[in-house]
This record gives sequence, C-alpha cells and structure tokens, in this order.
Amino acid sequence: MAQHFKSSTSSWRKLLFLSAILVIAIFLSYTVSRNIFITSIIFGGILLVAVTLFWPWMLTLVVFFLLYSNTVAIAIQYHHVPYIVGGLLIGLLLIPLVKILVIDREKVIINQTLLLMLIFISIQAVGAIFASRPGIAIDKVITFLLEGLVLYFLVLNTVRTPRMLRYSIWAVVVAGLLMGAISFYQEVTHSYDNNYWGYAQWGTSFGTGQSNLLGDVVAPRLEGPIGDDNRYAQIMVVIAPIALFLAIGEQDIKRKVLPLVATLLIIVGTLLTYSRGGLIALVFVIILIVFLRFIKLRYLAFLLVVALLVPIAVPNFAVRLTRLQNITISGLLSNSSTSGITSADSSVQGRANEMISSALMFADYPLFGVGPGNYAVHYQEYALKAGFNVKLANRQPHTLYGGIAAENGIFGIICFLLILYLTLRDLYKGRLALLGSNFTLASIMTGLFLGVIAYMVTGIFLHANFIRFFWLIMGLAGAAVNIYQSGLTADNKATL
Repeated sequence: MAQHFKSSTSSWRKLLFLSAILVIAIFLSYTVSRNIFITSIIFGGILLVAVTLFWPWMLTLVVFFLLYSNTVAIAIQYHHVPYIVGGLLIGLLLIPLVKILVIDREKVIINQTLLLMLIFISIQAVGAIFASRPGIAIDKVITFLLEGLVLYFLVLNTVRTPRMLRYSIWAVVVAGLLMGAISFYQEVTHSYDNNYWGYAQWGTSFGTGQSNLLGDVVAPRLEGPIGDDNRYAQIMVVIAPIALFLAIGEQDIKRKVLPLVATLLIIVGTLLTYSRGGLIALVFVIILIVFLRFIKLRYLAFLLVVALLVPIAVPNFAVRLTRLQNITISGLLSNSSTSGITSADSSVQGRANEMISSALMFADYPLFGVGPGNYAVHYQEYALKAGFNVKLANRQPHTLYGGIAAENGIFGIICFLLILYLTLRDLYKGRLALLGSNFTLASIMTGLFLGVIAYMVTGIFLHANFIRFFWLIMGLAGAAVNIYQSGLTADNKATL
C-alpha cells in the first residue's frame, strides 16, 4: 500500500511539474511569436520531450495519433516545418522499443506477416532490377521499407499488452474524432475557404443538379487533412468499425460515449467526401456486422439510426450515385451504350480503363510485373488497348489488387493476399476464443478485423498509396493477435 501511494505521489508530482512547464512555454512562445500554430509546435515539442522522459510508453500513442491525423504532413506542407521531421516521426518509436528490448529485456517479436513482408520487399527489389524506370521502382521499394516494413515491425514490438493495445486504439480513434469533427464543422458553417490549419482541405466538387441566381449549385468534396477526398474516405471508413467496437468493448458506460460520438463523426466525415467507394465499403461493413451477428440489438439500432440520418446529413450523395443506377452486369458484358460502362460518368470510365490496363499489363508481365511504381510508365500503351476513355496524363491503376499484380506479378499479389488472409484468420480466431474471457480484447480484435475488411473493399477502387495508414492498422492487428497467442489476455498482467 505504501509503495503504491509513493508511486502515485511521484506520478502526480511529475504531472504538476510538466503542467507548469507547459503553461510557461505557452505563455512565452505566444508572447514572442503571436502565432497560434508556432505556439502549438513549441508546445508539442516540449510535451514530446517531457513525455519521453516521464512516460516513454506514451510516446508510442503520440506517434500513432500524429500518424493517423496526418499532422506532420500538414506541418510540412502548410507550416514550413522541415521535411526531415516527417522522416523522424516513425523513428521516435525506437525510443520505447529500446526501453522494451534493452531495459525490460523483452524478446523481439517476428510473426508470419513480418516474414511475408520481407518476401514481398524482396519481390519488389527483383522487379525493380528489370523495371523500365528503376529509379521510380527504387523509390517505391524505399517507401514500402519505411512506411510498411519498418512501421509494422515497430508497432508490433511496442504494443505488447492488452492495456497498451487499448490505449493505441484510443489514440487512432481520437485522431478520427478530430478529423470528423473538423469536417462536420466546416460543412455546417460552409467555411470552405478556411482549411483550419490544414485539417480541412477540399479541392474538387460536383454538380448537385440544382441552380440559383448565381448559376449551378456545386457541392465540395471534403478532403480532411489528407488532401485527397477518396483517400480521406478510405482512412476514415477503416477506423469507423474500430471506433464502434472500442465503444462496445469498454466496460464503463461513461467510456462508451466518446467512441460512439467518434463513430458518428467518422461516418459523417466519410460521407462528406462523397466517395462512392467509401460508401460501398461502409455499407458492406454494416451488412457484415449484421450477417455475422457481431453486435447486440442496441448497437444495431445505433447503426440503423445513423443509416437513416445519412439522407438528411448528406442530401447530395444521391446525385453522386445517379450515374451508376443504369449500369447492369449484362450491360457491362455486352458493353451496352445504355447500361454498360460507357453510360457512367467520366470518372468511372477512366477508372475502368485503368483497371483493365492493369490486367493487360499483368498478362504481359506475369512473374514480377513491370516493377514497383512503373504502372504509370506503361499506362498509355495499355490504355489504348483497353479502348475507351484514355487519359493523356500518366495514370495510376486505381485498384489495389490490379496495381500490385501489374507492378509485382503473380508472386507479389499472392504474397500480399496471404498477408491479408493470415491477419484476418488470426483476428477472427482470437475474437471467438476471447469472447467469454476478455470481451474488451475480443471487441478490439473484431473492430480491427472489420477495419481491414473495409480497407480491402476500398482497395477495389483505389491503388496502394498513403500506405502508412494501412500498415499502422495492420501493425495494431498483428499486436492484437500476438497478445492473444501469447496468452497475455488479462489486464492485471499488463503494466505500462
């Protein structure tokens, strides 16, 4: 008891000392700069140093939050922070990793997914040797090394206990809550001319079919902190089920409120992108939840209420779907002018062309593909063979699976699909095994399972880009599986 009191007192002293430093830092930095963002950067830097000294495990959570909210990329693009800061962000995870491996003397964790990732990067390296543009290919290999392989390894080895996993999920969900709340506020206030320090971007719009005295009414597609509407939808729809099942798994009723609010705002943020692929992924996840009976009736009612509010919250979404309503399977097969792909809008036609081009490319380079990042180099040649809506610019495949197959061949796509399969299999097995003994961890694994599924669905329409978001979630999924398989499923065994 005395030791516990002493430890508690020490923590309070650290917290008071840190608070005093932060208050002084905020006052001095704002007095000197009179700039809120610079003040925030100084505040964040001091907070980071203090957290590293006092609570090294919390540094992991800070990195996860900054990664998923894209804060560092915003700081570099909009606020002239040196580019090297972005490269150092993932490296900050080395600090808690050193503590775990050197001070705590824990073993390095290497799982099947990590081994498959090593095989995948080897396949990429071979493809880069034979690529038409090896420089582009090498850049892609380096990106996968840092934002894929290294990030996955660091997440897997720093998140080792149920409590740390739960806190990590909270960090990602809070990032989604922040992004969704800002997008919601921007839409409600129509303050599209304000990017809110880079967290509320928008670039494209579409006609709503309405008009006023000023002409045709258009609706902007919000891009959040990502700078791309479809990518923003993708990272949001991935964490929607994670936030929902975080709420379901929390034992304290008060702790359910924030993740439920986050779920709602994340869904709203997804819909405000007007991404059709994002909507399809969201609907698919909801159907899967119901079909597999993952939730109780009260949470199903919550999802139904959200579904009913969609036409009210985002009334223009129906307009985005109208150009798809006449497309049928028979029309696609016969290339009918009224129900085939040519009846869709130019965006859908363009993506269909790029998907077909990736299939033709894979057929010509079946073993190792055209090389990482080299799809765009060969696009024009194969787009002409596809025969419709050829773009003059070098385009991307706009499909995860076709893109990997075209650029990495049969070995690459098999390796990637094995990574997805093993992760989903182990998450589902862990969920079933833990439902009766650790409902919180089982719920987290359910959310991660559905999050990966959501990414797979959006991957039908989007190629591999911004991969750090995907591999962060995959790393958390791997950590959850490792915690389950190691038998460390009781919170009383988990210390920070």
